[in-house]
Amino acid sequence: MANSEVISIGDVATWVAVAVAIALGGFSVWQHYRSEALRRSRDYLDAAVRWLEQAYRELEARRSNAWSGLPEPDRLLWLSVARMIREAESTSTKIQEESHRVLYRQARTYWRGKLYDLLAPLTKVPLTYFADSPDKALIQFSGDRAPISPKSLRVIRDFTSWPQGEPDPLAGVGNFDSQEIDHMQSFGWRSAGMYLEALDVMHGDSDSRKEYWRKQWNKPVE
Repeated sequence: MANSEVISIGDVATWVAVAVAIALGGFSVWQHYRSEALRRSRDYLDAAVRWLEQAYRELEARRSNAWSGLPEPDRLLWLSVARMIREAESTSTKIQEESHRVLYRQARTYWRGKLYDLLAPLTKVPLTYFADSPDKALIQFSGDRAPISPKSLRVIRDFTSWPQGEPDPLAGVGNFDSQEIDHMQSFGWRSAGMYLEALDVMHGDSDSRKEYWRKQWNKPVE
């Protein structure tokens, strides 16, 4: 065989070394890209959650006893909070890692609940919370309080509402059966067990049993 056709062990070793070097180089590039992608995704997650927390803190810091514990009816406050929520939602769309998306959904659920509770008095607050009068809701003169913006109401209301299509973590949780209720009354949450038993009775038992629980309701639990 001609010398040009001879493949030595040294040549093979060299080719293998080159192939390994190329593979390692490619892996290093991929690893660097992956690390950067994770970092960016985490940064977006942290930023989005901070926006939600700040939105809540801004409203909480301005709670007023004069308005049943609601935040002060400040147009700029409501607009600022609405913008924070929009920033959070916009930033969250840039989160690429699925695990980070899950964490954001969990944080979103938490802050949604906090905001919902904070704004619960809106159910019965006087209309003067939103504007001093129907006319001043449309036109204000110097010294008049600016009305709450409908756009800010829309953003915050939409955020505090449960998103369509998002599964409820409590879906599929079953009710207590009678044995569990009896056990609860004997070992542990006695009052809670009594409450559950009373609910069962009020849902369809005899009138005499219902009357028993009506009389028991305000009595101390022994």
